Amino acid sequence: MARCRQWGRLGVAAMVVVLAVPRCLAQVLVDAAETSGYPGWTVPLSVSHGANGAAPSSVGLALFFSDPRNVNVVANSDGRPDCSAHEAVSTPGQFVFWPVGCRYEDDECDTVRAPFVDLSGAQPNLPSGELFRCTVRIAGSASPGTYPVRVIDPDAAAQNGVTVTASADDGVVHVLQPPGGGGCMIDPTNRGTAVWFALLALLVGAGARSARTRR
Repeated sequence: MARCRQWGRLGVAAMVVVLAVPRCLAQVLVDAAETSGYPGWTVPLSVSHGANGAAPSSVGLALFFSDPRNVNVVANSDGRPDCSAHEAVSTPGQFVFWPVGCRYEDDECDTVRAPFVDLSGAQPNLPSGELFRCTVRIAGSASPGTYPVRVIDPDAAAQNGVTVTASADDGVVHVLQPPGGGGCMIDPTNRGTAVWFALLALLVGAGARSARTRR
């Protein structure tokens, strides 16, 4: 009888170990990418994640910009960050500036929080790959250099809310030196303005050549 009780205790211990293994092996890495642009540009910054094991159901993180006056996520007309989940992501994502009550116009909003939470907890809805991307604004007065984007407070959960280990790799925004050592750059997203500047340059050049010919 004592032997049966001993094996019973060992059996329970073995079950605990077996059940704990998937939780210990499950790891999620959140990775912010690198991006670059000239002063005055807006550029995309993507955030991806990879899972060592089953895909998680929920992932949360925050992007911290140490110098929001020069580099920060664009604010939409409704005051929310200009961020969107990847089309392959089915878990709903929310994007908010942080801290609560910060004023974007006064460069107080230095953080974007991005939780992806599966309320049902029934499916591993976040396959490895790009999670979301944000539109980053580089101020026209930004000095050329490297501006880190820290990934802080990463967390993740598997099915049924089981917490798994999460870690992060930071990203960076490279502000490039404009050609010629100065001057303003035309934002490539504003193609209409670029076309007008090109036409104006052609007209000015044609006028100058015509004046020289008449002389």
